[in-house]
Amino acid sequence: MSQFKLLLRGSALRTVEAIVAIVVGLITLPLMNSHLGAELYGLWVLIGSVTAMMYIFDMGFASAVTQKIAYSIGQKDHLNTNRVISTALLIYSSLALLIAIVVMAAAFFYKPNLNGLVDPNEFRWILILSGLAIALEFPSKAFAGLAQAHFRHDLVALYKIFFRVISTVVLVVLLYMGYKVLAIAILNLIFSLISTLAFTLVGRYVYRQMSLSIDLVNRQVFNELFGYSAWAFIIDLNRVLKSRIDLFFIGAYISLSAVTTYYVAIRLIDYSAQLLNKMLSITLPTFTAHLAADDKKAFREDLLLFNRINTYAYALALIFFLVFGKSIIFYWLGSDFDFNTAYIILMIVAVGRISIVSVDGYITSLYAKNMHKIMVGSGLAETALTAILLYIFLAKLSYGSLYAAIAISAPIIIFRFLFLPFLCYKPLQLPGYQQLVWLSYRPIFLFLMCAAIHWLFDNSDAHISYLKIMETITIVVVCLIFILLESQSREKSLAKKLFYKIIPPSARF
Repeated sequence: MSQFKLLLRGSALRTVEAIVAIVVGLITLPLMNSHLGAELYGLWVLIGSVTAMMYIFDMGFASAVTQKIAYSIGQKDHLNTNRVISTALLIYSSLALLIAIVVMAAAFFYKPNLNGLVDPNEFRWILILSGLAIALEFPSKAFAGLAQAHFRHDLVALYKIFFRVISTVVLVVLLYMGYKVLAIAILNLIFSLISTLAFTLVGRYVYRQMSLSIDLVNRQVFNELFGYSAWAFIIDLNRVLKSRIDLFFIGAYISLSAVTTYYVAIRLIDYSAQLLNKMLSITLPTFTAHLAADDKKAFREDLLLFNRINTYAYALALIFFLVFGKSIIFYWLGSDFDFNTAYIILMIVAVGRISIVSVDGYITSLYAKNMHKIMVGSGLAETALTAILLYIFLAKLSYGSLYAAIAISAPIIIFRFLFLPFLCYKPLQLPGYQQLVWLSYRPIFLFLMCAAIHWLFDNSDAHISYLKIMETITIVVVCLIFILLESQSREKSLAKKLFYKIIPPSARF
């Protein structure tokens, strides 16, 4: 199968995987909120946020392993590939043990005031099981990059879809049988173990030359991985903190029920970001191959193409939430839920967090070129400003969760969406860079046009009405005309090629 077909198939199945995850979330979130209650569900969200912080123990090695494996396979250097895998397996097994120790210590020494929501002993076991579920994922990270290097994203997506559906069915059954958070934590642990085994088997299947041995553990490879991951660790640490810090502040300074309201909006954004990531984040092997061949022209062309596709995706996601966000929350959680507040939070955070999709090409390029300093500096400034704003808005001024959304979104727009592309000018050393940035960001005007149309219709009703339908039709027409007129020749050529791949001859006009 050709590389193009594998990429197309992988992108399609990753998209299906993201859609399944979104559907699962849309089903389970209101069920858990209903069966557990807003406060207990808010506590579960915070427990998940705390244990998710264990991902910082990855220390950036996943990015390093993926890059090194992709490069070695591209060079057909199987000995070095197996050295990377064996060395990474030893590193990740040690990190998994460290996580288990930290979680055990936290469970026995951390005693929060739970206000009678759960028994302290039960809380301890929930924390342990949630932490161990993350620890069990770590050894399989040694095989990160194998599927990507062989363009077999489809295999990873297939097993994730299967396990997602099965685990969701079991979760729903447990909720209707009256089980609470402890049972959910046990379920997560079991499927974490199964998923780890499946990912390992996929790695062995796509890379038949794999050989694991303690003799292949190599000090030089460790130093290379550590040198690459040291920067990636700081980047990942920033990412983990940014994805959870708002929930911690809301839980500490507002209430657990406010966490639930805020989390509903965040989940919708996470679903869309997950969908876009599965569809679009497949560029690292491509950029790495161009670098290995020292082909700057192809690198620039692909960077521009991916940037424009990503910016269109960002604009269309914002348009979708602008028009349908309030209706989705209303029909999803019901009229008793504070859907108006959740919708405003949704739009504020979406403008910032989904903008990361638009600059993913620059970020991936920096990873491919092993240049992390820019991302580290930008990320540290972004996180510092976020923490300062959250402290001022929530701790000092006692503002509501809307200001937590502003504190999250504003630094991302400033440091990543606006400044990052221009900070990449010298490191990337690409011809016609200013034109590249302009062409990359031009699709954002589509969102601005549709926002003006939305304002003109002045429809604040959460129900799906005739006015909403007319607004949707108008926006769809504007989007089609804009894309048709604004698209570049290469994009039109690829769209035509994609059309002929998907649509059978018998179905064409």
